[in-house]
Amino acid sequence: MPPILPHEVGTESEAMKKNTTRWALAVGGDFKGPKLAFGQLVYYRVISPDKMQAAAIAGIFAGWQIEAGFRYRYTLPKF
Repeated sequence: MPPILPHEVGTESEAMKKNTTRWALAVGGDFKGPKLAFGQLVYYRVISPDKMQAAAIAGIFAGWQIEAGFRYRYTLPKF
């Protein structure tokens, strides 16, 4: 929920902010990607020239990386 400023209490602006998210206000629509919990087990797709290797590896979801044009993706964490 976006922050409600002291001068917005009891106004139409407060009601609008209570029924939306920061993402929706920033981009004008709801988030269309998968809703994952922080720390959730996920499988990252790996493109490898070796056809005998697994196509995905296990990892922990650590947040979204916002790309130019409000594209989103999750990336492999770097250890």
